[in-house]
Amino acid sequence: LPTWNPYVGCGEPGLGNGQMYPFSPFLWPFYLAPTPWSFTLGLMLGCLWGAAGAYFWLGRFPLAAWQRAFWACLIVINPTTVRVMVYSNVWAAWWFGWLLWSWDRTARRGGRCWWLPALFVAGMVYSGHPETALLLSAVSLLYGIAVRYLLPREERTEAFWLKALGISGLAGLLSGVNWMPVLGRWGEALSYKSLLPELATRGRYGFVDLVNPRSDIYMGVALACLVALGMASARDRRLWPSVGLLAVAVVLLFHPIPLDGFNYLLTAGGLIPNLYSRELFWYALVPLAAVGAGLLGDEMVLGRRLVF
Repeated sequence: LPTWNPYVGCGEPGLGNGQMYPFSPFLWPFYLAPTPWSFTLGLMLGCLWGAAGAYFWLGRFPLAAWQRAFWACLIVINPTTVRVMVYSNVWAAWWFGWLLWSWDRTARRGGRCWWLPALFVAGMVYSGHPETALLLSAVSLLYGIAVRYLLPREERTEAFWLKALGISGLAGLLSGVNWMPVLGRWGEALSYKSLLPELATRGRYGFVDLVNPRSDIYMGVALACLVALGMASARDRRLWPSVGLLAVAVVLLFHPIPLDGFNYLLTAGGLIPNLYSRELFWYALVPLAAVGAGLLGDEMVLGRRLVF
């Protein structure tokens, strides 16, 4: 198995890039029978896995089971995902719902299997783009910290920081085979990232792209209205971590803060282009839209008053 692939930018290891995924369970059918049909089957298996994780994670919000199922499918199959389904940037996000769900369990007192986040981080690394996995892993840690401190004191887990440190170390050990080749050629990778063609991927999106059907981040006006309605009900503390995820995604995608130095810091010197934040953007949007749709349904179907 190679440790260097000259056809992939940044010197990503041959064990974790869009051309070679020997450890991705979703592509095992392809290796058994390498045909377009088996590759498509692998994509569908990945989508099912991602939707299941999103379904369990959405259980933390005030949604019925059928609502969770609908919105979980939207997280996995949306205009962004459909446009770039065959790229490994999307594949890492199939594990992100499971990762957020496991952090919810880790942050709460009595939650079992505190090491689960490490397994899901490793799954992201082996199944998708390594830098996307790194971004989502770091954001998930911030999410876990927010969830822990928003819980009532009597419900918070004990030794949270020790568990977070153990999760980080275990995740590094489990996925180290993917990172060691990159670290071994860090100087070469860093210089590549600072030059074309990688610079072309760091341009900011415009907010007009939200309503442009040809854009990678198109979401539609109706969905945006549901998100706004959901944010209006953000008195519910369960929504605050999702609002935080959305804030991070917006800053990374659109660079709304006119400070180049700050943007340079947010993207780790350009190593994390904004296109890696598209999946994070959808994970942040959907819970807010789901709650907004629920409020609208209560008003239209049940005749309840909307109280914010």
